[in-house]
Amino acid sequence: MYEIKRAKKRHWPRIRGLIAENPGTLEQKYLPKRKHFFVALAPKVKGNKRELLGCAALDPLSDRLSELRSVASKGNGVGAALIEHCLGVARESDVPQVIAITDKPEYFERFGFHYLKAGGRQAVFLDVQNKRDSE
Repeated sequence: MYEIKRAKKRHWPRIRGLIAENPGTLEQKYLPKRKHFFVALAPKVKGNKRELLGCAALDPLSDRLSELRSVASKGNGVGAALIEHCLGVARESDVPQVIAITDKPEYFERFGFHYLKAGGRQAVFLDVQNKRDSE
């Protein structure tokens, strides 16, 4: 089993290492602040450190919106547990909406994420860099 807790300073190098293992799917340059990360830690001690099994960040964008980011794990349901934990934190904090930008939307649909928000609202994005390059 594992324990999920808020990331501490000592976890930061291992979080960055886990994210670096996923260069094609996770943003590498602009990570959320460490205080927004949660980690899943193995119960067994390896030397003086518990193995970091996964991480996820709940990055507040405003009082109404947070972004679920940097979800990375070593499998066995850890990523799903981290997502559920982050969503629970959002509920407890009265954050009404959470977004996730992903190339695997079907994975996030399992947790209740949808393309369109109820009531007809839609999220729209503009890739400013690509727009400038195409003009």
